[in-house]
Amino acid sequence: MKRGETPLTRFLREHGAKNGANPSKKKAVPKNALPQEPAARRQALRDSVQRAVNLLQRSSDGFLANGFVKQSACVSCHQQTLPAVAFGLARERGFPLDEPSLARQIQVQQVSWSKTRDQAYEMYDPQPAPAAVLGYGLRGLHALRYEPDELTDALVWYLAACQLPDGSWPDYDRRPPMEGGRITGTALMISTLRLYPQPVKNAKIEQQIVRARRWLERSQPDDLNQRVFRLQGLGWAGARPSELRREVRALLALQRPDGGWAPLPGLESDSWATGHTLVALHEAGGISAASAAYQRGVAFLLRTQFADGSWWVPSRTWAFQPHFDSGFPHGKDQWISAGGTAWAVIALLNTIDPVTPRESFPTAQVLMAKYSKPVTHSPNTRNDSAQADTATMATDAAFTRDILPIFQKSCVGCHSGEKPKGNFAVDSVAALFKGGQSGEAAVIPGKPDASPLIRYVTDQLEDLEMPPLSKRTKYPALSKDQIVKLSEWITQGANWPQGATLPAPGK
Repeated sequence: MKRGETPLTRFLREHGAKNGANPSKKKAVPKNALPQEPAARRQALRDSVQRAVNLLQRSSDGFLANGFVKQSACVSCHQQTLPAVAFGLARERGFPLDEPSLARQIQVQQVSWSKTRDQAYEMYDPQPAPAAVLGYGLRGLHALRYEPDELTDALVWYLAACQLPDGSWPDYDRRPPMEGGRITGTALMISTLRLYPQPVKNAKIEQQIVRARRWLERSQPDDLNQRVFRLQGLGWAGARPSELRREVRALLALQRPDGGWAPLPGLESDSWATGHTLVALHEAGGISAASAAYQRGVAFLLRTQFADGSWWVPSRTWAFQPHFDSGFPHGKDQWISAGGTAWAVIALLNTIDPVTPRESFPTAQVLMAKYSKPVTHSPNTRNDSAQADTATMATDAAFTRDILPIFQKSCVGCHSGEKPKGNFAVDSVAALFKGGQSGEAAVIPGKPDASPLIRYVTDQLEDLEMPPLSKRTKYPALSKDQIVKLSEWITQGANWPQGATLPAPGK
């Protein structure tokens, strides 16, 4: 059902399949009113872009704090490198950005990728999905004026050497729509070779691009996302809009009456499919941003943006990574929604003329030198004084009276024992500091507002509410008084008296 009603779902229903016990939640998509007066419409569009850019930057910092440092040193395509393209375009159009945040994002990517730089020359795979991951990443770096250096030299050399004899690039990850097979990877590789061509010595880049173009011309896309990437790839390979008219007409015919595009026939229009299609039609297909079709797409995006600046895109890939919160809305759909928001911003920015030449902005290397601090790899966010407070603070009676009963009544049933839910246990202070499968500490002594545990129990994180909404008849939600007491306990250092234990569930 993540892919809508299909012949397969109908077949399963006919043979007795039923919906699961916890069906997907329905979310109300905004239906914003659009100003009709041109000046007000332009201002609404600029406000839309600024809110989205601010949110993308904040959640990029949140993702890096919770993901890079505490997870697997992952710089994401959806939260960093695709949004970087939007950030670069926004700067050129006069939108203010958080430069220290840009510097942090670039530096973390540089540190992460530099670990595999030397492996690239030995033809060891420096990334699990080289074409898409490195394609998005190098496009993002270029958008923020990252000058060629030893890192880009090595990675572009590696990518050029990875081209298959048929002209395509291998890309085996299937995480639609971010990664969707060889069409996506090949299109991104053509773009990368255009943006960073100079390091590839003794390689005939133009011949590689010609082979890639011929392969794309022969390829058969499986869905809209591949079709749009194919159009982009042909444009990056040098195809003129006049050569792409048939494909442009076919994509325009898929525009829905609401002005948007849908990723699959059985799904609703969303910001990823709409924004990405508009960008490809404009940049590769020669469709003016002032055209009626493009403006209908813009209207769809403005109508469906949430007040916080985001667009919601339901996830349709198979879950395989532990979910953690970046601060972007929409719960377990937040990663794809961040990517969809980036595409929407890029599409909206195409309707605004640049006001500042790209070359007038500082290079990425200059930004890093100006703002960045050394990247830490320690998952422990507590400072020495907080650790000392935790060991020495004498609040045994209050803990036993106020805090233990909260964990016992509402938490320990799922979060204790040898296999606690989400690998997150609440039966010791060490477990709270360790956190669950995300590796993010649930409690930060002295900082209740920064402690994810408080956000869980106050239902601030969609899909991560504690106790889960579906289990609150058995495990009650915390009262306001309990939340106050839990916050005060964290403020005072999250002291867990020696010897204090939680009884086993049901005892």
